[in-house]
Amino acid sequence: MVELTQGTKALFIEYFEDAPNWSGMPRITKGNVETSLKNNGHLTDMIKKGLVTTFENEPNEFFMEFTQLGIDYARSIGLLK
Repeated sequence: MVELTQGTKALFIEYFEDAPNWSGMPRITKGNVETSLKNNGHLTDMIKKGLVTTFENEPNEFFMEFTQLGIDYARSIGLLK
């Protein structure tokens, strides 16, 4: 299974729990989860490890989508049953 730093895991959980507010695809820019340079590094880690993908809906409006691996990871840490 995927191994994450505590910071990346915490950010993953925060986005996963925020996902229902955005039809399952949490907003990254101007969303409910704080954006910062530190969080950008954790987000990059999630992307590189295949847990999420990102897309631009409109100019400068970015969202996240959980991959199957991300959903499986969420299940493995008790976020899904």
